[in-house]
Amino acid sequence: MAKVLVPAGPLQPPARAQSVYPLNKAVDVEQDVTLNWAAGYKAKQHDVYFGTDQAAVANATSKTADLYIGR
Repeated sequence: MAKVLVPAGPLQPPARAQSVYPLNKAVDVEQDVTLNWAAGYKAKQHDVYFGTDQAAVANATSKTADLYIGR
């Protein structure tokens, strides 16, 4: 069978976490909710950050103590 280049789309595995619960921008979520997600393709770990400032969260690192929750 000849090699075929598969374009980006539904046939490629997700690069980021999928099936995230609660959903992004969810409101009125109980404070004791259990976070769930399916790992992205070849992911060995995910870092979790929480914050109200989207730019601050996007630029945070594991040393950003007030936003970084854990691995």
